[in-house]
Order: sequence, then structure tokens, then C-alpha cells
Amino acid sequence: MAVDYEAWCVEEPRMASVARVATVTMRLLLEVDNIDIVVTRETERIWRFDWGSAATAQVVVMGPEYAEIPGRWSVFAEALSAGKRGWTVMEFDEFDALVLRTREGLRTQDYPEGFFPFDSWRSSEEEVERVEHELDVRLPGQYKEFMVRHGGGAFLFIDLLPVVAPGPREEDLVLVNRDSLREMGFLAVAPVGTGDWCDFALTGTECGEAVDLRSHDDGLREREAPGFLDFLVRHGLRWDS
Repeated sequence: MAVDYEAWCVEEPRMASVARVATVTMRLLLEVDNIDIVVTRETERIWRFDWGSAATAQVVVMGPEYAEIPGRWSVFAEALSAGKRGWTVMEFDEFDALVLRTREGLRTQDYPEGFFPFDSWRSSEEEVERVEHELDVRLPGQYKEFMVRHGGGAFLFIDLLPVVAPGPREEDLVLVNRDSLREMGFLAVAPVGTGDWCDFALTGTECGEAVDLRSHDDGLREREAPGFLDFLVRHGLRWDS
């Protein structure tokens, strides 16, 4: 079972306010008081509250530039009971809301002519299935859904390989990965600009859900995010910077 709750503040909320919003969602979900709480600050704007092993709440704080009510801070909380397996830090409804609010904030900024913060080179489900077959891999679920709903290319502060290139001069998932996929043991999805790649680790034909940064010098891997949407929020939208 899951519930969500949103509150608005006239100024930047303090930790006590964030905790109160989390507590409201927990009481709605569990009908118990908040005991045995463990608080983890995952990013600058995201907190996680664990009520023992019973449930977890995630709270996202958004500045007035992204809030639905002009001039107000927004505090959004989602609580999930332990009975629901597969709890993920970032869900698509919350992710889409962050993207929307980011786009709204960008409207007030001036950019050079020809600059597009989001390319949105979307792929169809049929194209995704065809690329999986061609590369003989099973892509992560979040990644596939994102590429259908949002697409590759520029995603504000990062670039994402499109599943299928929009033109003959563009790199895509197949062009970059087909010759070295099995040898390297990973599927590259986002260039860093230094010759390094952000990628999914490959086990047999299965891509892992986590996103890693792979060094081209020594092949060392560093974990960037536990899932693709978390990676996009942290490095594309830079909500934790």
C-alpha cells in the first residue's frame, strides 16, 4: 500500500517541517505513531524516513521556482509499507513532476539561439524491442519506459544515447555498443565527454538496473545511481547540486 501527501510553505522548510510531512503520510498509511525512525538525506532536496521495518517515506523539497503555487516552497512525500515489494527511490509520477517543474523554471531563462535543454528523441516500443533483439540484451524497465515517454539526446545537463538515431550522423545504442558489448561487459547509455561512459553492467544478456560510471583509462567502475530515474534526477536535472 502507498499514500502521498503534499504541503506548501512560504519559506524554505526546516528539517522539522519535512519530518512533520513525512509523519502525516506515515500515520495515514500505518495508523501508528512515528517510532524507531531512521532519517537519511539522500540528496540536497531528498530525504528518506524509515519507520523500523514497517514502512518508508521519501520527501522531496522543491523551491518556489518549481512549485505549483507561485512563491511557495513545496514539500512532497510518498510513503510505502513494507508489504509492497520492490520499493524504488524514484517513481515515474514523481519524476515526471520534477521534469515538468524544471521545464517551467527554464522558461524564464535566456539561452543561446539553437540551444535545446531537452531533445526528446523518443522511440516506439517496437523500436526498443528491435534493438534488444539486435543487441541480444534485456534493457532495464525504467530505461525502456523513459525512452518511449521522454527519449534520448540532450536531457538538460547530460546527453543520452537515443535508442534509434534521428539522423545518419547521430550515434545511437546499437552503433556504440554492438561491436564491444560482450567484450566490455556493459551497455553504454550516456557519454561523459572525457571518453568515459555511464552504463548498465551486463550479466549474460541481462542489464542491471543501476547506472555506473566507467573509466576508459583503467576500466574501473563507480556507482552513480541505483536506478535510471535516480541517475537522471541527480545528473540530468541536478536536483542534488
